[in-house]
Amino acid sequence: MTPDGGGEPQGKLNTNIVQKYGSFHAFKDEFTAKSLAIFGSGWAWLMPDLSIVTTPNQDSPLMTGGPEPLLGLDVWEHAYYLDYKNKRDEYVSAWWDVVNWEFITTRYV
Repeated sequence: MTPDGGGEPQGKLNTNIVQKYGSFHAFKDEFTAKSLAIFGSGWAWLMPDLSIVTTPNQDSPLMTGGPEPLLGLDVWEHAYYLDYKNKRDEYVSAWWDVVNWEFITTRYV
């Protein structure tokens, strides 16, 4: 995350997201929907194959031998309650403005 974040990734990452989801906007919508669908606490992850997976509680894909995610969104209430109370949707919407695509792009091989 970075205060200068947001926008869209560049290069191969953006090209492959668009190829997989049809557009960056469609990817963002799907990632958001999966994040909001998590019951209770958990995480949404962007994986190296550009799939979007969710895990409950403190779990991560690494716990089951999976690859290291490119990006993770914490939707535990502790991540947003002070600023957003129970408005997870507003938190997720604001989170997109601080995603550090420059860093994530360097991790995408």
